Amino acid sequence: MQVTTYTASPDMRPDQFGYKDVLAAAVDINKTLGDSGEASFLAADGIMADRSAECAMQRELDACTPFIRNNLMVQKCTVETSDD
Repeated sequence: MQVTTYTASPDMRPDQFGYKDVLAAAVDINKTLGDSGEASFLAADGIMADRSAECAMQRELDACTPFIRNNLMVQKCTVETSDD
């Protein structure tokens, strides 16, 4: 079974101004979407599930200040999991 997950992470070096704020926002976004179940879905669920997760991530990004939003990147990762 394949699971796809959207995550946010800083798109800047740790020594850059504002890195800690951007990292904190990424952690908060990932926790919010993870706790709500909106970040991950079975890859077999198709385009609608993918679009729903993408919209949830965009909603969280839109709630950020422009500085934070401009310094975050979104990654989409699909992994194979066991059925156990």
